[in-house]
Amino acid sequence: MLTYATSDSDAKDVIAEEESDNGPELVRLLLDALPPSQSGEPVNLTAPLNKEEYKYLGVQATQLILNSENPIDTLAEISENFPLYATEIARKVEIQGDLQYEMAINARRVPRSVTMGWLNGKAMDNINDLNAFSILNMLRAERPHMQALTSLGLNSAQALQVLTGEAVAESFNQGSMFDGIFDASDRQEGGEVIMWLNDIEKDERYSRWPKNIDQILMPIYPGSFHSIRINLWNIVLGVDLSNRESLIWIFKHVSNIIERKFPFRWGIAPLTATPEAEKAARIFYYVQKHYGPKETMDFIRSLIAAQQEGDTIDFLVANAFFNNLGINVKPLLELELDSSVSHDYDVVVEGQEPHAIEKLENAKKWAERLDVKIPKNELGHVFLNGRHYPLDSNFLISLQRDAGSQTSYIQNELQTGKLSSGPEVDWSTYFYDLPSTPKRRNRYLFPDPETSPLQVKRLDVLFRNAGYEYPYRDLLNPVETDPPTPLLVTLWIVGDLDAPETMDMAIGAIKALEKRKDFRLGFIHAPKILPMSDATSAPRHSALLQQLSGHFGGLSPSQLLEALETSTPGRVNPLEYLDFCMSGQILAREIGLRPGQMGVIVNGRIIGPLPAGAFSEVDFPPLIVYERDRRVTPIITALKEAQFATESLDRSSYADLISTAASVIAAVQVPDPTAEGLFNIPMRPRQRQYRHLDSKHSKIAHGKEDTALFHFAFVVDPLSEAAQKLGGLLKWLSTLETVYLEVYMIADQTREELPLKRFYRSLVRPHLIFNEAGDEVPPMVGFKNLPEEPIYTLAMDVPASWLARPRESEYDLDNIHLASLSGSERITGVKALFDLDFLVIEGHARDTSTGSPPRGLQLQLISHDMTPIADTLVVENLGYLQFKAKPG
Repeated sequence: MLTYATSDSDAKDVIAEEESDNGPELVRLLLDALPPSQSGEPVNLTAPLNKEEYKYLGVQATQLILNSENPIDTLAEISENFPLYATEIARKVEIQGDLQYEMAINARRVPRSVTMGWLNGKAMDNINDLNAFSILNMLRAERPHMQALTSLGLNSAQALQVLTGEAVAESFNQGSMFDGIFDASDRQEGGEVIMWLNDIEKDERYSRWPKNIDQILMPIYPGSFHSIRINLWNIVLGVDLSNRESLIWIFKHVSNIIERKFPFRWGIAPLTATPEAEKAARIFYYVQKHYGPKETMDFIRSLIAAQQEGDTIDFLVANAFFNNLGINVKPLLELELDSSVSHDYDVVVEGQEPHAIEKLENAKKWAERLDVKIPKNELGHVFLNGRHYPLDSNFLISLQRDAGSQTSYIQNELQTGKLSSGPEVDWSTYFYDLPSTPKRRNRYLFPDPETSPLQVKRLDVLFRNAGYEYPYRDLLNPVETDPPTPLLVTLWIVGDLDAPETMDMAIGAIKALEKRKDFRLGFIHAPKILPMSDATSAPRHSALLQQLSGHFGGLSPSQLLEALETSTPGRVNPLEYLDFCMSGQILAREIGLRPGQMGVIVNGRIIGPLPAGAFSEVDFPPLIVYERDRRVTPIITALKEAQFATESLDRSSYADLISTAASVIAAVQVPDPTAEGLFNIPMRPRQRQYRHLDSKHSKIAHGKEDTALFHFAFVVDPLSEAAQKLGGLLKWLSTLETVYLEVYMIADQTREELPLKRFYRSLVRPHLIFNEAGDEVPPMVGFKNLPEEPIYTLAMDVPASWLARPRESEYDLDNIHLASLSGSERITGVKALFDLDFLVIEGHARDTSTGSPPRGLQLQLISHDMTPIADTLVVENLGYLQFKAKPG
């Protein structure tokens, strides 16, 4: 039972701890041991504290805590009983200058009145609601991750170093500058695919702007952009020009931005997936080439103004405005059109104009290289300096954000001298030409935090749950080189390997393995339908791979390719083949694949389900490079920083170490889906940022840092309500051999009133207590020796899911006046019995297909024997739901 009391007439809450008869109070012993004042006069403990004495109470309390042989217990006792000790601490404890200075410096680095906590580098959410149950849940979740890393040969300290290394944290930072950037230029297609609507460097409207890139270093108002006559921000729209809604978006936004002279260069690359799209592309290519960007935009305006509805532009209307160009616009602009080509509408639309077929073929190659297809009800694609976005109403918000990020990057590179401001830099293709920029895009290859977030499974858990031995040994290795190339990536093809589309992907991976020597390849057969248990023959590909199980070590990629091409349906052991198929199906289900679907596992990252043709031979090398640079290289760096010796490992063992560590670390970084709530939460890499605080004089450390499996760290003001709640939890954690504690104490040195006006006790037993008869001693909590004059409030501080109420008490628990008690009542004290009435289960529901709350969904809470306990409805507001159930 937990109770709390307050010495404040405002009735602030506090908690109570089990009474202990272990001798005098720690704080009383420390205060009595302090030397007398230098003046030799007795300390006045009756006069109230003044404002100057309030300022340094936190520093003085910290000094007293650190002078104790048991600082954690002292921290708990001071915070829980602070009103009793406040005057003595203020007037007896002499402040050490080094401690005061260090705490003042740290207070500037930490937000005022904020308590923070970390477990193995992971920041704790809602630390004010922290309790023993939530800590137990965190320990249960954290233990498998640490044990997985220590099973690879790392000790606890090395495992934590790898988890929280700076290189690893940076690699998982979703704000990486170069994530999702591709070469969106049309240079590989020979040019002229992109129709530019403006040119910052050539157009007259920008003639007054400075041409020097150093102007980007000049300060400007937040949210604005530097006006420099350089094609620095290049935006390419991949759209179906026959789609009326896409044209409306272009005219509404692009035209306005160009007219207002924002420094963005806009271009259009037509997508030609339908005959109507091809016709529209030919028309716009013609208009842009012969009449220029301004008339192209006017042509768009005319089309959408003349047609008020419909999904596709009306080509009869387009014909009329096309003819108007030749009749009215041409004489007005005094244009001389090329007489060697026909300017007839039908000739242009049918693609009979010279180079028209070639242009459309190049546009198709550009769209295929950058994997831009337009699903139904979508407007198209956008590339900002190569970074991909869907074309929608949110793009302009992303444009302002990411253009600012790119500006900051360029400013930093110029200021540090890493980037030249001379004319040799082509700014229009600068981001396209970076070494990290892929030339080809595959929507499934690169994770996107907004549309396709990173999905990772721990390899050891995944394979063992499916019935495989781990480390998995049926892997195809590349032909060895001299010296041997480390195998940094392990990749599996998962799916029905007897299906043509899955086997095509597998063959593409094998061919890629023939050329690259830094990865290894495995195959997981997950048939759409399980074979009969007495089947003695099987389709040729799956039968061959099952028979090769255990013999991949001496096989080369070319030999496997030949075997797959020449194999015939073979005889199999029925039970072994059935087990082979069942394990594959279980694994496929674990990674979210339905029967008949296929996917890829790369160092624990799940890619899929994939449609037919999504991955070909040319897609595997960039996938390997991305995984190596983004996830493997930081782990190798972290292993070196942790001084973990890898030289003694053979090639296969080193590959097992890297692939398993990559999957464990990535799985730890990805947010728990059950904790996301209604909205996706961003990935927060693990970091021990608290170690940047000064800690020579103001830190408590407890436990064995080198061997502890769990490293807890807290930043807390010892004279705060958070410290009162943490006190009992810290005492409990300090009894666990697997825990290492760091407590960084900060203090507000500007306060002008008593920081704590309540008494608090917490009851967290490290173990059960039994009497001589062998019965468990029930936990009891209480307050003794409280000042009698104040009016107290007695109440409970319990987990948020507990609904606890007072059941028995002879007194008004909101107005307890100890001085009013009779003699007999003073002996027995004020007693109260509380009941735990209900456990409240709260949550949020969402429809995974739409992401919206399933308003009105009926849910029922049942017992293990299917007996209904409670029911509820999901409400529209954030999909909130609530159950109330009796304990037990």
